[in-house]
Amino acid sequence: MADQVPGAAAANGTSATPAGCVFPVLMIRPWPCTSEQAAEQAARTRAAFPGWNVWRSDEGCWWATRKHPLPPSRWPDSYALTVTAGDPFGLREQLSCQPQ
Repeated sequence: MADQVPGAAAANGTSATPAGCVFPVLMIRPWPCTSEQAAEQAARTRAAFPGWNVWRSDEGCWWATRKHPLPPSRWPDSYALTVTAGDPFGLREQLSCQPQ
């Protein structure tokens, strides 16, 4: 099992991660799938999270980046511009923890 961390710390030293969201330390093992399965999962993730660009890297890791990020002065706690995971299910879990 990968080590788990509660997320980034806010400027005041408190946790910046929403309650119930624990992000794995960045030790990604790509999810083996066919090109067709990857395309289907990417389409499902894009449909579920329309504010994000979603793709699978050549190495098999899954990424999402915000289409229209807020200016840095307006970022709420745990706000990420880009998230990554080893499979589309982990990516969707991370996206669901992100403030909109």
